[in-house]
Amino acid sequence: QDLILANLSECQGEVVHLQRLFSISGGYADGAKLSADGKTLFICHQNLGVVLWNTATSEQRLLRFPEVETNANTSGINLTRECPVALSPDESFCAAGKGGELHTWNVNEGDSVGDPIRVEGTIASLAFHPSGTSVAVGTVEGKAFVFALETREPAVEPLVHGGTIRAVAFRPDGKELLTAGYDAKIKRWHVDSGEAIEPILDH
Repeated sequence: QDLILANLSECQGEVVHLQRLFSISGGYADGAKLSADGKTLFICHQNLGVVLWNTATSEQRLLRFPEVETNANTSGINLTRECPVALSPDESFCAAGKGGELHTWNVNEGDSVGDPIRVEGTIASLAFHPSGTSVAVGTVEGKAFVFALETREPAVEPLVHGGTIRAVAFRPDGKELLTAGYDAKIKRWHVDSGEAIEPILDH
């Protein structure tokens, strides 16, 4: 597993070798998010959790997925290489998708926040609401969900996009959610009601 960090101003790149960290568990590192100050890279690994990589010192810290009991029933959990990651607006909380589970952590303390949220489908994309109180989830199966972090429950009914949702994003005022999929469509939704907003946009 290698990661290439590109310096856009100088058109140069640095290869970060992650084999030593990831070789202990195998699997994939799929999602990544850079902090606003550029000092921390959040990398989601499907087996480990979220790795916090210091871009200046190369020091690494792990927000670990909870251990799964050997006899636990995992029949309802989709385990794939999809592992998106998202940061709250103030970067104090982190969310990551592991198959059909949404995990959240307190970044500063390194602790999990609440139980994992079971999602209908395989998580493909994530975004925090501007308030930091909820998370939007896009799935491979073409549905989007908005979960309130305090209750761990859906805030609205599922939003049916129709194809794999590769990106979700809230407008700055938090009143609308946008979903973008492999169907080359961008759809807009009222966050409070879950109603679709016309027109549908091409991308």
